[in-house]
Amino acid sequence: MNQLELFSETLPARPLATDDFTQGLHRWPKVEALTKRYVQANPDKVVRWLAYDVDRPGAAHDWQLLEAPAPSITVENQKNGHAHLLYALGWPVLKVADGEPLSRALWYTATVQEGLRVKLDADPSYSGVTVKNPLCQHWNVQTWQEALYDLPWLAEYVNLEALKDRRRRLPDHGLGRNVNLFNDLRRWAYRYVHLDWHDYDRFLLACRDRAGELNTFTPTLPLAEIRSTAKSVARWTWERRESFIEGFSARQRARIRMRWGNQVQERRQMLLGFESWTSRQVESVTGIPARTVRRLRGSRPLAVSPVDKATLPASSRVSGSPGPLCTLSGERIVPEYGIGRGPGIVPEYGIGTPPERTSSSI
Repeated sequence: MNQLELFSETLPARPLATDDFTQGLHRWPKVEALTKRYVQANPDKVVRWLAYDVDRPGAAHDWQLLEAPAPSITVENQKNGHAHLLYALGWPVLKVADGEPLSRALWYTATVQEGLRVKLDADPSYSGVTVKNPLCQHWNVQTWQEALYDLPWLAEYVNLEALKDRRRRLPDHGLGRNVNLFNDLRRWAYRYVHLDWHDYDRFLLACRDRAGELNTFTPTLPLAEIRSTAKSVARWTWERRESFIEGFSARQRARIRMRWGNQVQERRQMLLGFESWTSRQVESVTGIPARTVRRLRGSRPLAVSPVDKATLPASSRVSGSPGPLCTLSGERIVPEYGIGRGPGIVPEYGIGTPPERTSSSI
């Protein structure tokens, strides 16, 4: 089977095709689509052909000067010499496998595709969805490499050093859009799967909506690829939601310890000097909320009786007085605003243990 026969054989059953993009892009039966000038080369979920749009005269031949691999097919515009270069893969690569994580094959294909695009100096904004139809008589068509390529063979011609790290974002064109969308969407799904979605269908709809929001590429990905990616991420994440929930709880506990651990210990040490105080009294002096005081104390009830103002020192009962000294720091207490903050009303009880009732105060 030669390359032109292979191209016809591997077309989708109803590919997108048109003679003029201003008239729109529509699906046609394969027999009719083969008569159009532009046709969809790859099925929606599979990569069989790597296509490049080279917008310069002599594009069908100057790949040799660039030391690039020989194309399987070149389809040249006879008027200006611009061309589409097609490379046939021996093994098709799935763009998305339902319910499976991102495959290494797709990531590797995206890196090789980008490396070869740089080598050929091809148009980065070309989506690769439709190609100049090599079976249409309107173009100047030539076949070159009869053998089918595998990815390591193509990788020998390109520099992949800048693309080897899978943690780095790929350029937002070609298959890099699929990889970046998958990674962005899965990070969102991992973060929010612990919420109360009730069932898988609601989570799937949320993933579809989020995928649509993330589809800001130029050009954007087709709706079919968006939905397939969302389904893949949603199903894989939902099946493992229990482990994500446990992991989320563990991360939250670790974050709380890292953020508040020292402060909690400091507050507990401070409260040692207020053991006989009520939580409201501690709040009025230190500024620590009463609820926090109760939580730090372990909700231990305190049997503290009210004390008559007459039994307190004069400095604690007279409004506007400097107030007593703090037994912990030795600083002067300024009422209502804690230690050294501003004026206010002197609290009913000073620092320390409230005095015992006496018969004279009853």
